[in-house]
Amino acid sequence: MVRLFSFMIVLLSLSLCLQCSAQHFTTIETISKKTAKAYDEALALRNGSMTEKAIAKLEGIVKSDPLFIDASLTLGALYYENAQVNEAANAFECAIALDSFYMPRALYSLGRIYLQRGEFFKASQLLQRYLERGKPDGTHKTNAEEYLRKAKVAALLVAHPVKFEPELLPGPINTKESEALPAFTVDGQHLLYTRKVGGQEDLFISYWDSVANTWISPERMQVVNTSHNEGAHAVSADGSMIAFTGCGRPDGVGSCDIYFWQRKYGIWQSPQNAGGINSKGWDSHPALTADGHGIYFSSDRPGGIGGRDIWYTERHGDRWTKPVNLAAINTPGNEESPFLYFDNQTLYFMSDGHPGMGDYDLFSSTKTGSAWSTPKNLGYPINTIGREGALTIHPNREYAYFTSDRETGQNDIYRFKLDSSLLPPLVSNLQGVVTDASTGVPIIATVIVYDPSDSLNQLHYTTDIEGKFSTVIVHGRPYGIHVVAQGYAFYSDQVMVHDTLPYGQYVVKVQLTSLKREGETKTANPVVLRNIEFESGSAKLLSSSTQELNLLHTLLTENPDIHIDIHGHTDNVGEETDNQILSEARASAVYDWLITKGIDASRLSFKGFGETRPVETNDTEEGRQENRRTEFVVR
Repeated sequence: MVRLFSFMIVLLSLSLCLQCSAQHFTTIETISKKTAKAYDEALALRNGSMTEKAIAKLEGIVKSDPLFIDASLTLGALYYENAQVNEAANAFECAIALDSFYMPRALYSLGRIYLQRGEFFKASQLLQRYLERGKPDGTHKTNAEEYLRKAKVAALLVAHPVKFEPELLPGPINTKESEALPAFTVDGQHLLYTRKVGGQEDLFISYWDSVANTWISPERMQVVNTSHNEGAHAVSADGSMIAFTGCGRPDGVGSCDIYFWQRKYGIWQSPQNAGGINSKGWDSHPALTADGHGIYFSSDRPGGIGGRDIWYTERHGDRWTKPVNLAAINTPGNEESPFLYFDNQTLYFMSDGHPGMGDYDLFSSTKTGSAWSTPKNLGYPINTIGREGALTIHPNREYAYFTSDRETGQNDIYRFKLDSSLLPPLVSNLQGVVTDASTGVPIIATVIVYDPSDSLNQLHYTTDIEGKFSTVIVHGRPYGIHVVAQGYAFYSDQVMVHDTLPYGQYVVKVQLTSLKREGETKTANPVVLRNIEFESGSAKLLSSSTQELNLLHTLLTENPDIHIDIHGHTDNVGEETDNQILSEARASAVYDWLITKGIDASRLSFKGFGETRPVETNDTEEGRQENRRTEFVVR
């Protein structure tokens, strides 16, 4: 429809300009005295801010003398100032048809109009001609180069469209009121969104009915909602923390602030202003990391690159670090509405500063280590010459969601299948329950989930009163898991969901062994150090072992009365004697590492058992991997 409309405008413009095409034209030096007088009157009206009368006067002049190039140029400028874009294009087209370089800025002005109307190829042609022969300098050259870059990018996007078939979200979420900004927990069971009723915006929640395969009737979230607007929100993967935007509140720091609403030990606390995160300006659109310990948000605070930038801060204990500007993503324009996917590495956001289709476009960027990739435009027709708003993606990646008024005239929530080239990595929900190994009683524990190759990039969770936790794992990538509770030996595991498996829920049952119970000083079972790793066939520790070694060191430091025996084991591949030697060398390597870190040797011992104590069959690779292990026993 947009292309048909643009084509009709072009035909109309051409028909109106046919009379202008000529080898010769008139100027203010060659027109008749009568025409010159009328033109002076038009300029006086313009200078007197009587725009409508000036336009009418110029229209009459152009009609009587279509070769008068100055009149067409001035008329085009006035049309543009008066937001009559199509009429302005026609006037500039007439002037350029007479002489394209009588006033080169007309090429620039018409190029901008074509860019606004989505005629990107024509825009790039005109802007290129302006830069090559118009000889602009300073700001004019910089702006023209930027518009040309945008026109070329947009033309390329239109030439290679992505699949986009949006539909209204089925079920009871959308109503005659205005709904917006869906957010999901990683288990896919909770949907949070805003509904605006009578000018008041509140948060609502709905639960997934897996039997009926739909969302159930939503509920208003009573605790968090007030007489003020609540919205522009995010939820942690396990649903234990909600960050939202509140504006004009009595406890506000700036015009709009970020607030936290957190569940601790099964009880929702009162919403709190995020304090030091907020500035005296506008702070909004929070996006939480999976564990709720990091937050991306948009702000117009001083020190940024553009108008509104995306910033990041993370929580250390009870304090948040000083927000850092995402310089690799931000532009001199505006970046807003960040959404961080559950992998903690894929960020989606809207921007009017990066080259795209028009107003605000949607982009994505991926984090590797501490660096963000160059933002990628999500493509046409997801992005158009209009303004595209916030995007979220369900944890199973089946649908992306956005807000639009395209069908009903008011905001509703829509969904569409995202093109495969734009999909984030596949994730799953890892759920666990932590209990006492002897009593079965749930334990309040700290759960640490991390990539063994990057132990500094960690997710931290606290189990609820039932000992449960929920986290995110990316398929095809190993994850180390540590569970720590006071008075217990820590738990170690390593999990990986193969990338050939679909999104799902995986459950781990963690049983912690008390360090002391009823006078005993020995753990009932050995603690397997599943994240202690060695070079193949060697006793040399890999750097991926550091996190677990540090944890063992902390256990010994915080419990100075305990002693441990370190055991090494192998599978049955190779000679039995060699396996015995290797197992003892590996146990010794852990022993030596602890001593170099200050642990008294009298508290430690080590022994290798070779292949003599398998815990699984050696007939499969999975079983052999279980048998290749390092463990310790408290004595």
